[in-house]
Amino acid sequence: MRKFDLLLGLFFMGAIGIANAQTYTSTTYAGVGTAGVATDGPIATTKFYAPERLTYDNDGNIIVVDRTNSVIRRIDVSTGLISTVAGSTRGYLDATDGLTAKFDYPWGAIVDAAGNIFVADRDNDRIRKIDTDGEVSTYAGNGTSATVNNDNPLLASFMQPLDLVFDKDSNLLVADGNSNLIRAIAPDGKVTTYAGDANGFADNDDPLQASFNDPSGLGRDAAGNIYVADRFNHRIRKIDLDRKVTTVAGSGVYGNADNTNPILAKFYQPYDVDVDANGNIFVVELYHDVRKIASTGAVTTIAGLPGTSGDVVGSGDDTRFNNPSGLVIAPNGVIYVVEVSNNKIKALTPSTLPVNLTSFSGKMNDANGVSLTWSTASEQNNDYFDLLRSNDGITWTSIKTIKGKGNSSKVETYNHIDSSPLAGINYYLLKQVDFDGASTSFKAVSVNFTLSTSDYLNAYYNNGNLTISTNGNAIKSGTLTVHNLNGQVLLSQAINLSAGAHTLSVPASLETGLYVLSINSTNGNKAVKFVAE
Repeated sequence: MRKFDLLLGLFFMGAIGIANAQTYTSTTYAGVGTAGVATDGPIATTKFYAPERLTYDNDGNIIVVDRTNSVIRRIDVSTGLISTVAGSTRGYLDATDGLTAKFDYPWGAIVDAAGNIFVADRDNDRIRKIDTDGEVSTYAGNGTSATVNNDNPLLASFMQPLDLVFDKDSNLLVADGNSNLIRAIAPDGKVTTYAGDANGFADNDDPLQASFNDPSGLGRDAAGNIYVADRFNHRIRKIDLDRKVTTVAGSGVYGNADNTNPILAKFYQPYDVDVDANGNIFVVELYHDVRKIASTGAVTTIAGLPGTSGDVVGSGDDTRFNNPSGLVIAPNGVIYVVEVSNNKIKALTPSTLPVNLTSFSGKMNDANGVSLTWSTASEQNNDYFDLLRSNDGITWTSIKTIKGKGNSSKVETYNHIDSSPLAGINYYLLKQVDFDGASTSFKAVSVNFTLSTSDYLNAYYNNGNLTISTNGNAIKSGTLTVHNLNGQVLLSQAINLSAGAHTLSVPASLETGLYVLSINSTNGNKAVKFVAE
């Protein structure tokens, strides 16, 4: 890493203090700090060797890319035990037994909705896949360091892929470090360039005319926008849903200067990025600190002292990191930071949360819905809960708000029935909102909703989208219709479905009120009422 220690004083001269910033206290979460061979067991006694990145699996466990050990590991957050998922010694080898497979300096990882782990295998110039049975295979890349797109992913080439994230269309995006591009692997395997043209800096409405300089980390927000830690441009970039590339934060002048105007803030080698459920962006810098870009745009340093390395836990700038290289945000707001040079994972815990949530669970009920229940031991300044649902654990839609108790020191229990769940796995996220608008999100729960009747129809409307769940016989040459209680037809379209369970998403523009959804075909008719809120 390049260091400009003599300029440290100049970096701070440009800083502008941000009032009332959230405070974070650091603790050691995993690792003894001594580099060593990966050992399974309690996280307090385990050893890492230059661990690089973190991500979550679908059960809320932390996946660790243990770079120099060239293994992928999993921390069971409920037991505090760590185990090796795949990898043995440095090299290249696919294997049905993941523990005999080989990686070569793996860098980043991401988990898909089915639970498969994808790994940016940097020095093999490949993207690897670890399936749910532990089998390791090559997902994309021929091992040649080059920039070659191809319809056949095994004939494509990468140049030191560093990080991965899925976009809203299930394309696997790759931060291809040495090519200075963001690449995409489509669900059918086709490899293309998603954004970027050459080494440099340029924002552009046309993603293929934009430029990056060693894009090193990728994140995604709840709406599906992609964020890039653009390392040597010293900026955080955004690729929106139309693939327009813009700068979110950073003046491009290296340094460490907080600012209420994100474009005037200074970064120094931002290396990884993640976004919480409230739209706040968190960044680790190799300059030994963690930054926050609030949803309002204000940039603050929340932990570590820029330019000063060490291994100290404490509050705010009392914390010392040594080359923090990756981070992941838990639903409860705790930030886990991995340190490549301290061989540790630290946890950054925000100041006391206003609500002490003791339980949150969901289960199917007898009325073909999902019953959700949660309890609090105490509440302070609690205006309401926002209940959100997702079918992939990434993109969330609010389905109900429930009034909180304000201030309470006794146990409070809340219930809600989702009468229109999606077929298959439903993820539910609980967000608590204060009277002043501040919010905290808690760990999500999942419920596998299997339709309990052979003939079922349900509908849910939110923000211009009608979600329909149906189960039954095949529908051939059918018609899907939505009408109001006056009989006025507001939406009508042809529909053809095979027998079984289906979930459909239909664009619609409905005012608040009660509506009727009907499906008519030669195999019979069925209808259901639903409410647009």
